Amino acid sequence: MRTIPICLIALIGLVGCAPPKPPELAVGQTWSVESRRGDGASSVTVLHIENSTPFGPVAVVSINNVVLKLPDKRTVNGIQPVFITLDALKRSITTFEANQTRKLPYESYLDRWREIVKETDGERFVFRRPIKDSLDEIESGRTEPWALRKSVR
Repeated sequence: MRTIPICLIALIGLVGCAPPKPPELAVGQTWSVESRRGDGASSVTVLHIENSTPFGPVAVVSINNVVLKLPDKRTVNGIQPVFITLDALKRSITTFEANQTRKLPYESYLDRWREIVKETDGERFVFRRPIKDSLDEIESGRTEPWALRKSVR
């Protein structure tokens, strides 16, 4: 008979121990993302969210702790800035890690990206698939996020 109240108290305690709900996606956050084989604990840091684009809302992100073999034969351990639809980013993230206090540069790339989208269809400069799949697009040369870096310098 004593076990029933003890079990009820234990059950109530378990309900109160549910993990906190992750925050809404916002600028400055770092999230774990689904990794490709061999990449380890990949993450993404949200640098900016551009709400009005021909592609819908687009996030400007830094992709961290990945091994990318670029078409020009260079190997890098991360890439920024990357422009990805908010929908594709939400399908990529797994676990909230932290809010970043260090500001990473992206503004000049954002201005150039806006120009490119106005001048062309901009398809090669925005990802619509989850990051894991988009990294394969970068390595194959089907998209060229690094071209923004060349054109801004």
